[in-house]
Amino acid sequence: MSPATYKSITTGPFAKVSATPVQAAVFGLLPDLVTPTLEDSTRKKGDLVVLSDKTSDRFLSFLVPVVEVRQKEIALHTGREFASRGNPHADIYEHISDSYSRSTIGALILTATNEDALAIESEAASLLRSQEMGTILSSGGPSKRMRPTEQKDILVATPSCLRTWFREDPALKEALKTTQLLIIDQADQMLECGFRDDIDAIVELLPNRHKRQTFVFAQKRTYAIKQMCDRLLNEDHHIINLSTCSNSIQCADVQQYRTVLPDATHYFSYVLKLLAHDQMVHNKRSKVIVYVPTWQIAQLFAVILQNLSSECLSGGEHTNIYEVHSKTSRLDRAESLNQFVQEDTMASVLLTTNLATQEVQSPGITRLIHLGVPPIEPAYFGRLNHLLNSKVDAARNDFVILPWEMGYFSWQLSDVPFLPLNVGELESQLLELSSKSSSKEQGERRSLHHPQETIRPVITDPDVAGKTIPYQLDADHIRQAFVSILGYYVPRSREIREQRASIVQGIKDWVIGACGVRQAPYVSKSFLSHFE
Repeated sequence: MSPATYKSITTGPFAKVSATPVQAAVFGLLPDLVTPTLEDSTRKKGDLVVLSDKTSDRFLSFLVPVVEVRQKEIALHTGREFASRGNPHADIYEHISDSYSRSTIGALILTATNEDALAIESEAASLLRSQEMGTILSSGGPSKRMRPTEQKDILVATPSCLRTWFREDPALKEALKTTQLLIIDQADQMLECGFRDDIDAIVELLPNRHKRQTFVFAQKRTYAIKQMCDRLLNEDHHIINLSTCSNSIQCADVQQYRTVLPDATHYFSYVLKLLAHDQMVHNKRSKVIVYVPTWQIAQLFAVILQNLSSECLSGGEHTNIYEVHSKTSRLDRAESLNQFVQEDTMASVLLTTNLATQEVQSPGITRLIHLGVPPIEPAYFGRLNHLLNSKVDAARNDFVILPWEMGYFSWQLSDVPFLPLNVGELESQLLELSSKSSSKEQGERRSLHHPQETIRPVITDPDVAGKTIPYQLDADHIRQAFVSILGYYVPRSREIREQRASIVQGIKDWVIGACGVRQAPYVSKSFLSHFE
């Protein structure tokens, strides 16, 4: 590892003092992985497969080799070009290096979700903060065009967005032909999401497998992963197998409920009811993780909780609210997760996407709430481990979806023993919990406010959350959330088994019903094409 890279990961935002098992295994192979990567190199390029369900800090596991490989590649090209010019001025060396960095893509990193693409690009930027290298991001939203002046050392993308981009930008297609290193993150999840055709189309533009390096990261070795490795990797690739992942998770050991909301007006208020239910059952020991589709939704819901917890939750203002997603800094994410795990004196709620919570080791998790379908099926089982390891009696799992999401369960998570639960049944449970409370239990709960008084607003007015949002957020925040939901669901129409037009209409109904706006933003066909 170069001194500059070592300094980046041991100081600043990373400040690492030890490596995770995956990082240690990958870093131990650096001498074999970091080889000259130009086409005429005589050294064999080291391909790699990493299998691990321990996904914390996995980004550094491939970003460090990416940076090291790119450094060697630039140095090798610059040295040869400089020598071929006879005896040029020393300034020419820097010009050659800079020109190569701007005209070629050093590494392409493909990942499954926009959330992870954003997080990887952010982490790469932190790793490169003291080095003369740059990153490009291609994820959800309108595509862009390749700029000749920008550094293209690392390109981070989701397969569908990158494929759309190179269709529209011939310069990108040409630049991809120079890529010497391909990273496929969450490979098993991408295959399950139907990205195989997109990945194959992208790989067709890259140098063939004998002239590039390829790293594949997955949770477990499946037949589909074996097929991918056979197609994309050289036969003598390295394999790091640290996976303990199994689909034989004992789902029956956890209470699992699924609620199909009648309409979007219940979107936020129903989750408030679930939180109120958990706090009435577990009192100050209530510790809930709420998974939301995008960071914009996490921010919306955080505002709702901050403004309505005193009215709608037993814990009231004594409920701690934490956010962990790609828009929170690495240090803030670590601090929030640590505080959430350590909290044992007050009820707490963690609002998060699927990012960065896989390795939360908290024995006190009382409930998981999934707002919308997960980004990929394996993510659900990874989340469920929180409850399997929680050691809490009556720990519970709740799925909350809108009617147009039901198609997802016709072929995904079909073996999970979900129990149906509707809005009225939950309201009855809340009232029953309140009425059955003995005087002793009520006395204990008064430290968290009297439940009979605090749950009534959210029960009698199911749209209480939606009605307050227009007064708390400006139209831009709601529009950003609307666009983020489009970007999350529209590309997944095949998974959800629903027509795109129905999904778009469902999201329009959501922004009206859940967010309280009078009219949904206009969505043109050309805008939707960016999510294909």
